[in-house]
Amino acid sequence: MMAPTTTPAANHLPLEIDASTMVIRSQRSAFRHAVDWIVTLLAWCAFLYLLVRGIMAVGSNQVQGVDMPFFSRVMPSVDTLIIYALAMVLQGLFLLVWALYNWSRFHGKSRRSSASALDDARLTRSYGIDQAALDSLRSQPVSVIHHAPDGSITAIAQERAAPRSRTEPPSLRQA
Repeated sequence: MMAPTTTPAANHLPLEIDASTMVIRSQRSAFRHAVDWIVTLLAWCAFLYLLVRGIMAVGSNQVQGVDMPFFSRVMPSVDTLIIYALAMVLQGLFLLVWALYNWSRFHGKSRRSSASALDDARLTRSYGIDQAALDSLRSQPVSVIHHAPDGSITAIAQERAAPRSRTEPPSLRQA
């Protein structure tokens, strides 16, 4: 029995998640939209300016500001940056080789195929029930299945009454 679908107003969740529902968009004027764009552009320009200045200072081993003896020891040198760059290139090459290997190995093969259909014989054998019990389960909209501690099915009871609502707790249900 499937749960009823809910509307977005009921629980503030969309029925389907896609690109249009992943970003929250509020209503705003064209002026506020332009201000947001300008501030974002200025922030990116400042970030790139500081990044380039920092890389150039490290590359030329120049540190501007107050001279602190301990700071010169922890400041990376050009040799350290070259080692970092080499490590990044090696990791990139490793990932590229791995991607090419997987592409050549699995190209044209379907790795995510659906499971094969479960026939009645396997289903009855898996749950330890007979064909009559399986037919009874299929014909009744509501069934109560009792299990033993080991997980095997001990009894199947069909309910003839209409099913209770999902919001009603089981202890308050009237027979």
